[in-house]
Amino acid sequence: MKINIKIFLLLLSSCLLTIACSKTEETEILIAPMEVSSMPITINNESQITFTGKIDQINKEPIMAMGFILSEKSASGGTVNKEIAVDPKELGADKTLNYTYNSEKPFDIDNYYSYKFYVKTKNGYYSSKPMHFTLDNIKVETEKTTLAYLGETLSFKGNFKQFKETYYLSINSEAGQRLEYSFKDNHTTLLVTMPKSGFTQDQKFSITLCKAINGMPYTYSKQLTEIKVVARINPPSKYNYAFNETIPITGLGLPEYYAENLFLLVDGHRIQYYGNYLYLSQIENLRGNSFKFGYVNGRDSVIFDKPLTVQQPSGDLINIRGEHTHPYSDLFVDGLDFYKYFNLKIEQASLGEQKLPLSIYSQGQELLYLHVPENTAEGNYALNLVGGLSKVSSSKKLTIKKFNWDSINKNSFYSGDTIRVKGNFYDHIGYGMVFGNFDMTDHAMISNGSVAFLVPNITPGKYKIKIYYGLSSSLKRIYAPQEISIEVLTPTLKNLTSMLKKPENTISISGQGLYSSFKYYLGNYQLHASINEDKKSGYLYFWDDIPAGKYKLSMVTEYGKIEAKDLIEIQK
Repeated sequence: MKINIKIFLLLLSSCLLTIACSKTEETEILIAPMEVSSMPITINNESQITFTGKIDQINKEPIMAMGFILSEKSASGGTVNKEIAVDPKELGADKTLNYTYNSEKPFDIDNYYSYKFYVKTKNGYYSSKPMHFTLDNIKVETEKTTLAYLGETLSFKGNFKQFKETYYLSINSEAGQRLEYSFKDNHTTLLVTMPKSGFTQDQKFSITLCKAINGMPYTYSKQLTEIKVVARINPPSKYNYAFNETIPITGLGLPEYYAENLFLLVDGHRIQYYGNYLYLSQIENLRGNSFKFGYVNGRDSVIFDKPLTVQQPSGDLINIRGEHTHPYSDLFVDGLDFYKYFNLKIEQASLGEQKLPLSIYSQGQELLYLHVPENTAEGNYALNLVGGLSKVSSSKKLTIKKFNWDSINKNSFYSGDTIRVKGNFYDHIGYGMVFGNFDMTDHAMISNGSVAFLVPNITPGKYKIKIYYGLSSSLKRIYAPQEISIEVLTPTLKNLTSMLKKPENTISISGQGLYSSFKYYLGNYQLHASINEDKKSGYLYFWDDIPAGKYKLSMVTEYGKIEAKDLIEIQK
């Protein structure tokens, strides 16, 4: 009862002071100029601890006594207080008091403790706020952060002999995910299995010891050690990839995007991890066709058993639009996935040793545009493409021939007639024909080797014709060496209707070189014309009240008037 009498006297004296506090109660009831505090305890063994008290602000009051009040909350919920007096001479020059306390029996690791530091003067007692603690010797030897894979079982050396069945391990706090664990070597080795998910590369968590405290409504927890997660990358599902094909990156602990300490290794190149994919095309200065592949995560450097190899495109995929062409012409190539194999960047295209200017269009369909130089020699060539780590030659050969033609269907034509020319015409090339000074580019490709032009509405007469290719404004014209003369004949007109009886008003006509642009007359009466596409037949209409009689049918062209031979009779 000694301690209780002392506490009573302390409380009685506080009534005479302006500022004082209780030595054994947590709540300060008196504030004085002298301020004291208590520090965390040092656990020496299961029955020995060291208290540390400090006078933070001292006044001129003589110190009569000092010490510590140790409180223990038992399983029944009661509190036991013990005073530990210390000679004031033990106070250090820095106003700090360290005192090692030996308990008569080991501290109960499931009980809840606190202590206060107090100083007594003639005016009363000054007490610190309580410092709470529990005691156990459960600990991991190393304080170093451990790098670990998800799902991995780690081994820790330490003292785990006080670990009870009611205790458990969790992540970060008592409410965190519980961890599987076991002991060996007489509870000097702890085996803990890491969670299988929930964390990614470089993220940290604590392995936390959790236990219920006697007489307290909450669970005590303390950190045993810290874990830093490292990612594990799976071997690729295949090892052969095109230059710009997606290489999926899968594994455990992979972040969605960036990870500071995770790198992919490709033939000595370190590529920062930036998501669950990799392209060979993103690696600068990569050379060759086979590469060691792996990763480094801050703990391990892993190289997979098989190397990555570059998948080369097949020459069978190259489709050259037109298997024949002329020097100084354009080519279009498709069929090959230029994005997958070249990342839309072809460094060189060639026909044999002849390099070709090129560009790639990718608008819904990837199309390679090539230009065959004018000095390309005649011959059969494979198309060679080189870019990135890809190289391919077309399986089919391209035939280069200079432009020539050798025959024409006849030498005299009416306007609107078809001129058919045979030669090495190719359907992917545009051709034009020149009649003297008249340029005609409208043509029809009958087949490779034959082309057709329509004779325009031009003045009858003799014309020299020349045929060329290179219709694009960016290309110059390349003419065939042949040049011949043809004759354009004067159009003819024949009426197929000899008599009309009112109210009939339609006249059928035939002839050669007929055009709606000509003016048609019945006598002096102008008619409306509808000429068929073949320029060889049509119909004439009138709405005027033409008197009965016989009339001459005629048409007026830019180069003269042409009359039909027979008269047309109009009857009432």
